[in-house]
Amino acid sequence: MLILLLALIAATVCAPFLIHTLGRPAFGILALVPAGGFIWVVQQMVSGNLDHKASIEWMPAAHLNLDFQLDGLSALFSLIILGVGALVLLYCWGYFDTVPLRLTLFGAQMTGFATAMYGLVISDSLLLMYVFWEITSVLSFLLVAYYGERASSRRSATQALMITAAGGLAMLVGIIILGRQTGVWHFSEIATYDGWAQTPYITVALCLILAGALSKSANIPLHFWLPGAMAAPTPVSAYLHSAAMVKAGIYLVARLAPEFNEVSSWHLVVIPIGLMTMLLGGWMALKQIDLKLVLAYGTVSQLGFIIAVMAIGSREAMMAALALTFAHSLFKATLFMIVGAIDHATGTREIPKLSGLARKEPLVFVLAIISALSMAGIPPLFGFVTKEAIIEAVMYEDLLIGMPRSLMLVAIIIGSVLTMAYALRFLWGAFGTKNGETSGAVEKMHKIEPKLWIAPAIMSALTIFFGLFPKFMSDAINLHLDQLYGEDGSYLALWHGFNIALGISTVIIIAGCFLHWQRHLLKPFQGEYAALGNADNAYD
Repeated sequence: MLILLLALIAATVCAPFLIHTLGRPAFGILALVPAGGFIWVVQQMVSGNLDHKASIEWMPAAHLNLDFQLDGLSALFSLIILGVGALVLLYCWGYFDTVPLRLTLFGAQMTGFATAMYGLVISDSLLLMYVFWEITSVLSFLLVAYYGERASSRRSATQALMITAAGGLAMLVGIIILGRQTGVWHFSEIATYDGWAQTPYITVALCLILAGALSKSANIPLHFWLPGAMAAPTPVSAYLHSAAMVKAGIYLVARLAPEFNEVSSWHLVVIPIGLMTMLLGGWMALKQIDLKLVLAYGTVSQLGFIIAVMAIGSREAMMAALALTFAHSLFKATLFMIVGAIDHATGTREIPKLSGLARKEPLVFVLAIISALSMAGIPPLFGFVTKEAIIEAVMYEDLLIGMPRSLMLVAIIIGSVLTMAYALRFLWGAFGTKNGETSGAVEKMHKIEPKLWIAPAIMSALTIFFGLFPKFMSDAINLHLDQLYGEDGSYLALWHGFNIALGISTVIIIAGCFLHWQRHLLKPFQGEYAALGNADNAYD
C-alpha cells in the first residue's frame, strides 16, 4: 500500500525529466505506474486481502500521525483513481501535439494528482485525509490554469481553488469539532462510536464537513466552478472533473452515511441538495451549445444524483450508488475524451459547427453511442443496471418513509428524463447531420488517430461488460458492504423480470426521447437569464 504511494510520488518527481527527454511517449511510461497499482489492488480484492494498515508516528498529541488503511471502500475508489488515471495519461500521448515546457510540469501535476487522490482514499486519519484533500485543490488550480496566458483560464482556476479550498477549510473546522466532542479522529473509529445522534454540536460538525464534500463534488449552490473548469485541457476534464477529484466528496459521503444517517439533520441537508443539483444540472445541460459544457452540466447532475442516493445510508442504496459511481467514471471520462478528440481533429466543439461527423468517424461514433446511452440508462449497458438498482432501492427504502421517499423518487425520475434528453442532445450535436449537409469544420478535419480512441474504447468495452455481467461489480462492492452490514447476498443484475422499476425506466426513456425530439418547445423556458439567479455572478 505505502510502496504504491511511494511509486506514485517517484513517478511524479520523474515526470518532468521523462517528458523533457522522451517527449509525448513519456506519458505512456508514466501510465505504467497507476496501471501497475490498479492490477495490485485488483489482486488484493480477488484474494480478499483488504486489511492493509500502516502508521508513522508524528505529533500524536495533535492527532497528526500518518495512519493509512486499505479497506473495501478505499480499494473501490483506488480502482477508479488508478485505472482511469492510467488511461488518461495514455490519452495525453495522443492529445498534445508539441512538448512546451509547461507540458513537462503538466505531466508531473497529473501524476501528482493521482498520487494525492490515492493518498486521500487510503488515509485512515481524518486530518491526514484533509491534507491530501487540499493538495488536490492546489493541483486542480495548476491544471485548470494550463493555458495561463488566457484570462478565462486564470479566472476559472482561481474560482475552482477558492470554492474547493474554502469548502475544505470549513471541513477542517467540522473535523476538529467532531474530534473534540467525541475523540474520533479516524475513519475506522466512526463505526465503533455509539450515540452519534446525541453528540453535542453534531449537526454543526456534519454541516461543516458536508460543506467540503458538497463543494468538491460541485453540488448547488457551489456547482458553478465545475463548468468553469472546462477551460482546462480535455485530459484534465476527463480525469479531475469526471472520474477523480469530484469523486472525493462522494467518497467522504460514502464513508460517513452508514453511521451518520441516524442524525436527523443528515438526510435533511444532503438529499435535498443532491436532488436539486441533479435537476438543475440536467436542465442546464439542455441549453448548452459547447459539447464540453453539455458534459460538464451533465456531470453536475450525475454527482448530485449519486450524492443523494448514497446519503440514504442503507445497504441497498450504497450498493446502487457505488455502482453508479463506477458507471459514471466509465461513461463520462469516455465522453470527455471523445469531445477532446473531436476538438483536436476539427478545431471546434460547438454544436452548430459540427455536422456529418458520424460518417467521417464511425468508430468514434459507436464509442460515443455506447457511453451516452449508458449515461441515459439504456439496456444492456452498465448505466441501465445501476439506474434500475437505484429506482428499486429508493422505492422500498425503509429509512425514507412516506412523502420523502415519494418526492425523492419523483425527482430521480424527472432528473433521469433530463439525462436521457441531454445524452441524445450530445449525440445529435456531435455526430448528427444538420440540414442535410456536412459542415466545413468536419470537411477539413484530419483523421482521429488511434491514441485518442484506444482509452475510450477500453472504457466502452467495460461499460458493456459490466452491463452484461454485473456480478463482477457486485462482488467487488460487497467486499466493502459485507464489512459494514454483514453478508446478505445482495447483488446487481441486468434482468429482474417485468416489474415496476422496469416500467419506470421505460417511461424515462420514452419521455427523454420525446423531450429531445420536441426540444424546440423548451426554448421559451430557457431564458437568457437564470430564473434562480446566476451563481457565477454571485461569486464575483
